[in-house]
Amino acid sequence: MQRKDEALDTQIEEAFTKLQSLLDKHREGEGFVTYDKLSDEDVKQLADAVNALSEPLSKMSGAILS
Repeated sequence: MQRKDEALDTQIEEAFTKLQSLLDKHREGEGFVTYDKLSDEDVKQLADAVNALSEPLSKMSGAILS
């Protein structure tokens, strides 16, 4: 499959990488620590990373359909 929007692809990949990096900091065994063990700053960083990912993902269908 040919990529139609390399910049968007890069944005999405970088945002997923950042989110995964933040999540990896909270690994515990085969899963993750529970929400109640996260600090307010941890929650903010994760929320910001999810929000940063949502914007380029919202553009993905337009890039695919165009």
